[in-house]
Amino acid sequence: PEDVRIQLRGRAGLRILERPPSLEDVFLRLTGREMEK
Repeated sequence: PEDVRIQLRGRAGLRILERPPSLEDVFLRLTGREMEK
């Protein structure tokens, strides 16, 4: 993940949100699902 952050830092208009994972994040990772918008 750190190398991805470094690559994305140079992109204009892109903000990176960094936060601790929640239980929802853990569930989505375990089930292989993506968040619906």
